Amino acid sequence: MDPLLHEILTQTILFAGAFCGTLMAAVSGGGAGFILLPLLILMGLPFLTALGTHKIGMLMLGVSSLMKHHQQGLMQRRIVLLLVGFGTPGCLLGTYTISLVDSSVAERILGCITIAMAVYSLFSKKFNATAPAPEISLKRYLAGGLAMFLVAFSSGSLSSGAGLFATLVMIVILRLDLKSAISYSMVFVASYYNLLGALMVGALGSIHWQWLPTILIACFSGGYLGAMLLDRLPVKVVKLIFCSVAALSGILLLYAA
Repeated sequence: MDPLLHEILTQTILFAGAFCGTLMAAVSGGGAGFILLPLLILMGLPFLTALGTHKIGMLMLGVSSLMKHHQQGLMQRRIVLLLVGFGTPGCLLGTYTISLVDSSVAERILGCITIAMAVYSLFSKKFNATAPAPEISLKRYLAGGLAMFLVAFSSGSLSSGAGLFATLVMIVILRLDLKSAISYSMVFVASYYNLLGALMVGALGSIHWQWLPTILIACFSGGYLGAMLLDRLPVKVVKLIFCSVAALSGILLLYAA
């Protein structure tokens, strides 16, 4: 194949994969890692290099979501402190761990849990809530912090399913409504956690810088469009998308493992 044609085809595939993954993630609360990360591996990148490249691309998903949602004043200080305080050590530890171990067993476990989460979410009335969340007790706040530590560990290690799990934690434990939980997930899991992971992976491995411009543009465009759709879609539709993405993500994880 002509080198120029091959490069155009490569960039087109990268843009389509990153755009579709981040568009879906911005509406459902996660799932981009199940598209872009395997795509980078299939296109020939080693796992650690693909992981670092993917994480930098996901930064644009968080930035685009933050630009859209910050105008609406959704961020509460107590939730932000929880996501940063408990998530930072979990993410760094997870990224370091994945550089040392085989992730196939963890992927199988995560796949089963993700499918179960999709089934639970589909039948849970909490996912239709739109009313303001009640006051969070200290016990529930600490439980949410521990859960977010595990979510951040998953984000740093597998980089798949973390956004979906973060959304679930914020709904079930922290009692946020679905759309607010997705907004927090996109800003912190997609942006902050992936920034930490990208810095760690960059120090431990390598990043494929040649593909990053296309990936960054696609992730920003898909994330911003997804955030706009999230504002306009009814909660029931968002819930159905969330459950569908979670179920598909779990199946793909089991297949990949």
